[in-house]
Amino acid sequence: MEKVSIIVPTYNKAEELRRALDSILSQTYSNLEVIVINDGSLDHTKDVLQEYQQKDERIVAIYQENSGVSVARNVGIKRATGTYINFVDGDDAIAPDIIEKLVKKIEEEKVDLVRYNCYYSTEENKEEAKGSMAGFANQRIESEDLEEVRKKLITGELPGYSCLLFMKSEISKNWNKGNVYDKKIRYMEDTLVYLELFCRIKSAYFLDEPAYYYYYTPETSLREKSFYQTYLKTLNLVYQKMKTILKKYGKLTQELSDLIDVKWLNTIVDHFALIEKVDPKTNKTERLRLIAELEYPKESVESKDLPLKSYNAKMIKMLQKGQYRKLFLFNKVRRIVTKVKH
Repeated sequence: MEKVSIIVPTYNKAEELRRALDSILSQTYSNLEVIVINDGSLDHTKDVLQEYQQKDERIVAIYQENSGVSVARNVGIKRATGTYINFVDGDDAIAPDIIEKLVKKIEEEKVDLVRYNCYYSTEENKEEAKGSMAGFANQRIESEDLEEVRKKLITGELPGYSCLLFMKSEISKNWNKGNVYDKKIRYMEDTLVYLELFCRIKSAYFLDEPAYYYYYTPETSLREKSFYQTYLKTLNLVYQKMKTILKKYGKLTQELSDLIDVKWLNTIVDHFALIEKVDPKTNKTERLRLIAELEYPKESVESKDLPLKSYNAKMIKMLQKGQYRKLFLFNKVRRIVTKVKH
């Protein structure tokens, strides 16, 4: 029975951590190493960890100053001694038999990793929505077919969540000496890891087993200007790094480059609606200026070959020209037309 290292980063989620640890320690597969990285929590997370360590010797507690989830995961990867690695965030949970199923599947299929599925959940409503497998459900994917996986990662059809990866530990340990996650990236860091991972591996299996419970709360941070500005700049960097990663492995085709451009431009357009949604009192013009200052493929807006929706292209052009009032009016009309059509 091979050892499985489960890496659990946590920050200021003491009570939720109990739920996560209970779900891990009750697994039908017993040969576990549970590495909990307390990322500078200010609540009673340390007390919870000490309590659970007294009950179960499989728990390894690591304490560090607050450095972010990327650093915490890297620390866990370097500390792991198991044959396989899995991630569970400190405020989520997993089904009681999933590790046993994942070990069986990765060994039966003889693949580098297994990507399984999740339920998006709230505290009040478990199993609210099942995650997407992007057409790969219960399929073995070989190296020649990984291009399609990369495409769906870029378009967002396949969500890139680290916690849904069950892989051989040697893959992550031999990857930049265990520094798999970029500590400078605080949002969408998982997607970049997925993209590079599916450039490095030779095979994978997509197990449509929704056994990870991802607990979420509505995002409120976008109301804050400082967060909003940092968030947009990080997204900008993420889309640039996608091309860098693909180029590094000789995988940057024109099609993938175009898909990245279109995804970034569509993301910009999505933020027009978000500006109005998060706070009706927001200085909309100021936020639009923040978007306009970003580096994005402006030449792609003029391209006739890219699958960029015509109204999105029009909105980007208005943004370039600083026609903010016209832009909001156009967006309002577009929403009304879309609503009537449906």
